[in-house]
Amino acid sequence: MAKKRDKAARKAGKKADKKADKKADKKAGKKADKKADKKADKKAERKAAKQAKADKAAARQAEKAAARKAAEHAEAVRRAEKEARKLARKSADPTEAAETAGELAEAAEHRADRKAAKAEAKARKKAAAAAAAPTEPPDPMCAVLATFRERDRTDFGNAWVGIEPTFQSKKSIKKWHTLAAVGTAGEDAYFEDDYMLDTQREVARRIEKRYNERRKAEGAGGAATPFARCDRKEQLDQWGVVRQNLAFKWGGDGKALESFNVRFTIDPETFEYSIKPVPLVWFYEPRFVQFLDDFLWREPQRAGLTASIAHGGAQFSFSAKTFLTGSLLADDIASKLNHPELSTWIMDWPNPDDRAFRATRARFAAFRRILEQYWAGAFHPRAAGVLTVEDVYADRGFDPAPPVAGTMDARGPVGDARTVFQTNFAFGRAVRWNAQNVHPGYWQAAHPKADGYRPDQIMRYSEGNLNRLQIAGEWHVKSGKVLDPELAPELSAELAPGMLTEEASWEDRGQMGRTSARDFVEALLLDVHAAQYLAQPGHGQVKVKATLLQDQLLGDAERTIERHAGAEALGKLRAEARASNLEMSSGRFKTDFIEPETLLWEAWKVLPPGERAAIAREIVGGFVERVEQAASVDPRRGTAAAAHEDPMEWHRHRVHPELWRALEPAQHDLAPGDPVRRELERFQARADEYLARRPVFSQLSDNAPPWPEATRTGSASDASDASAEGDGAGDVEAGADGDRDGDAADAPA
Repeated sequence: MAKKRDKAARKAGKKADKKADKKADKKAGKKADKKADKKADKKAERKAAKQAKADKAAARQAEKAAARKAAEHAEAVRRAEKEARKLARKSADPTEAAETAGELAEAAEHRADRKAAKAEAKARKKAAAAAAAPTEPPDPMCAVLATFRERDRTDFGNAWVGIEPTFQSKKSIKKWHTLAAVGTAGEDAYFEDDYMLDTQREVARRIEKRYNERRKAEGAGGAATPFARCDRKEQLDQWGVVRQNLAFKWGGDGKALESFNVRFTIDPETFEYSIKPVPLVWFYEPRFVQFLDDFLWREPQRAGLTASIAHGGAQFSFSAKTFLTGSLLADDIASKLNHPELSTWIMDWPNPDDRAFRATRARFAAFRRILEQYWAGAFHPRAAGVLTVEDVYADRGFDPAPPVAGTMDARGPVGDARTVFQTNFAFGRAVRWNAQNVHPGYWQAAHPKADGYRPDQIMRYSEGNLNRLQIAGEWHVKSGKVLDPELAPELSAELAPGMLTEEASWEDRGQMGRTSARDFVEALLLDVHAAQYLAQPGHGQVKVKATLLQDQLLGDAERTIERHAGAEALGKLRAEARASNLEMSSGRFKTDFIEPETLLWEAWKVLPPGERAAIAREIVGGFVERVEQAASVDPRRGTAAAAHEDPMEWHRHRVHPELWRALEPAQHDLAPGDPVRRELERFQARADEYLARRPVFSQLSDNAPPWPEATRTGSASDASDASAEGDGAGDVEAGADGDRDGDAADAPA
């Protein structure tokens, strides 16, 4: 009986298994059929789209052929009539002449018909072949090209960036200082020098050749070759200086899209890229970053050029349309006032090219005052009046007006998009004249005829620059050419966002050279994400800090020096400053004003170690806070791979080595959980690696920085030190930074 039961159970089990298998097979079959149908549908859709495109192309070709046929027919008739008139004049028999003319016209018409039919058949054949041929799908990077230039697309997804990386050699630096010392003729000779021009051409040719070779080898799927090809062309810029233009073209269905243009130019002491506008979203694309590294950074390095701190820069500019929403521009300026270390100790070094907003008492007070006026509503149209195009062209109406209640709230100006834009535009133009213009770099050198030092140019020597906040129809702030003349609005029209010129920008000049494209991109994105953090609800309306420990090195630096080094030390600095000011101003400025960058280092040197450590702690702590705030809105951190990354990893090397040195004696006084202690320990664990990411101060061995050089122990430093030597013989002393914006030929030698 038990055996029978077992047999029955086995039978039932087998039957159940078969049933289950059958059900599973049926389900799997349905799933497979569904997947196959979906795939077939997609294939059919693609095929239909391709066919529709081919039909459209064929229709266009047919229309063109018909138009050509009509034109040729008309031309044949015209010629026949002309021939008839000619024969009529010659022939004694008008009837015979008319018959001959008619025959000629008919023959011409037949020939035109045959020619048009042949052209039409050829066009159809060409369209059919194009439809049948495989095409490259548009690159994902192309999606933003249709919208990122539009002035009313103010979101960060449609923002653009302009970048200006620089590279030098010993020879380029030496040539500038040798030739510029001669005067204008020497400066002109520098820009026509064989070494400078040959090096410029060599780098551009290498980029073109190696890019095209690699693209051909790797195809559209290359890790660093998103563009179909690179075409090089030598041009003259608006100042008549030779530059190399590299046009990176799209392939496949994107052939009609604008190319990506990279210009490689010559500037005082340096070779400089001018790359703008670039869609911001491209900097999140690994292939684009790799492209920058493999070609735009590597090829200058192969030609013997390197990036340095003292002889170039790495400034970048952001689309002004993005910063003229809400209160973002005002908040970004306030944030910079609270973090003067960004342009002095972190992203750059103290120099007059990009002077900190908080560099002197008068300068700090001017920025603070204009921010207070902004939040009081002094630039709102209800207070200052509605701005017109004529106001902008005349550069008037930007002075603060008596404030009107209810015009501002926590988000910024109250009103529609145009009202917000007008308020922020007026504020931006006022910042230029009323704040940037107070103690900017090289202020003593102002000269009405000097391109880089005209009164309307001098204020741009700041860590932030609004000189290019302009609308269509205005004169270009540097070249004097009309901006976008075809878009110039009616003179009486009210100022609106769509009137901004294509290159209107908010420039971050507080940047030094970068040793890699990834380093440059991470510095750029840090600013982008810091701005996005400020744009979030609850993070705006930034309050300016009245005092910082760093003020001992800035507005209060003279007191610091007198307190710790004595009146005699300060008196000596003032005497030196008076002589320098007289020389730079051609004898006009009789003042013992000491440059704030000079004061910063002199004050730092005389401070007791404990006070230096306290300042270093404030700087590092403030920078860590900024990095972490920016990381909180970084879209890349939303991916699983990046979720647990250290946000300081690509920024720890930016902290000046002198700050780490100041913190070391007080290291054990810091609490174990203190972010500053954590950062110091992480830097110490990989010091050589981080220091190797920093560019050398100068390619000239006898041009020492105003701080003790940080020593490196590992091989990571060897390559950097070796590359700094560059080429050329007989170093010369390098003076103030050359102008990084294309017109520093007027810099005081």
